[in-house]
Amino acid sequence: MSDSDSEQKLGGDLSFDQLMKEAVALKSAQLSRYRPKFDSWPEFHQAGLYYSNTWESLRTEGLQKQCEAFDGKKADGLKLLEEGDTQKALYRFEEALCVFRWVESSRKNWKNEGIEDDDLTIHEAEVETEAVRSRVLSAYLNISLCCMRLDQHKDAVRACDEVLKVDPRNVKALYRKAVSLAQPSGSDIDDYKTAIKLLVIALQIDPSNAAAREKCLSYQSFVQQQSAKSKETFGSFFRKPIVQEGDEAAKPAPVHTAKSEADE
Repeated sequence: MSDSDSEQKLGGDLSFDQLMKEAVALKSAQLSRYRPKFDSWPEFHQAGLYYSNTWESLRTEGLQKQCEAFDGKKADGLKLLEEGDTQKALYRFEEALCVFRWVESSRKNWKNEGIEDDDLTIHEAEVETEAVRSRVLSAYLNISLCCMRLDQHKDAVRACDEVLKVDPRNVKALYRKAVSLAQPSGSDIDDYKTAIKLLVIALQIDPSNAAAREKCLSYQSFVQQQSAKSKETFGSFFRKPIVQEGDEAAKPAPVHTAKSEADE
């Protein structure tokens, strides 16, 4: 049965992913005090529980079968990105990630009984295997791209952090984390300074990266302007959101992530 057929049976425009999350939320809201760890996870890691049964048969299969399953979901996600359906693309990349990183609950009926931290076990495949490593990094990079397009900047940063844990010199992750830190209207001077440091590292690795150089220069100029304005107005460095409501024009122009940026 195709994804579209399944979604039609599950209620028109609502996908399986949405229905599952909504159904679980209704029950587990009552148990929220028992799951602070789960609630602190980004959505792409919470998905490891929602999709825990999807790949159950793969757990005893060989690496080749697992890679094929991952590649199929990734291909679906890339196609959805090309079609402009970023939200569904994000679901597919999350599902692909769950081939190699999933969460198991000791409560087999957790969908009805709710989620509790003490019941959860995180399973992760070893990334020393290149076939696994490259796919896990690819999943996180595509998740970060989707989150950026959906203005989910915090999750974009956290997806990039997962990449940088494994590959600290990953230029895409450095660049996307930098932009995601500086993008929200509540970003402060420290966020921009951190973004600049990340972009400098990216440029040391890849000096020809024009996008990173452009953003780095833009952010440096912005920090200098805001620091001068702050000293003039208050006589000291300030720490608060540097863009107030109605003053978005003062910020550097937002990044526009192109379709070609997807980690194919």
